[in-house]
Amino acid sequence: MTKRGKSGPDFGPLEIRAGGLGWKLVTSASTLLFGARLVMFEDGYEVGLGISLCGLAGFGVLKLVVEHVIWRRKGCLVRLDDAGVTLFDGQTVSWREISEVRYPGKSPLLVFLPRDGATLPVFSQELFLRPRAARERLTRRWGSPLVLVPRNLDVSRDEIIDAVRQFGGGVPVFDERRQLATG
Repeated sequence: MTKRGKSGPDFGPLEIRAGGLGWKLVTSASTLLFGARLVMFEDGYEVGLGISLCGLAGFGVLKLVVEHVIWRRKGCLVRLDDAGVTLFDGQTVSWREISEVRYPGKSPLLVFLPRDGATLPVFSQELFLRPRAARERLTRRWGSPLVLVPRNLDVSRDEIIDAVRQFGGGVPVFDERRQLATG
């Protein structure tokens, strides 16, 4: 594992923080611009559609910025070290409770799957979603409530895979075909 932005080995824990807003703001801004175009250059129902799109995109941008500020203030969201996976609320999941880490398909996320009988905590960066609803949705979709989305964080998928290999005590990392992942 290497230090972010520096060369040389890093034998310390991987502390993961909230990432940037770039791609999210571009998506919302493009919707806002499309809506503004409809308002300015069209007639009839297109104007109403444009106003609706502008309002929706404006709300989306506001929500993104508020969530981003709140998550950045929390500092370290996830820490991977010899003890296991520690979430921002201080709850630590031992590596013995994790059976494997998987990244499904070309999906930009990593799923930490529990061993039989283990209950993993929820890690969701959606502020306006109740933890119970997030747990149910993530478990139904991915098989675990502990899902990391590197594009929303300040590390890459490969850095997380390297940290799991370094600290995980043999916890395997698989791709969608259940082949050992390369990171």
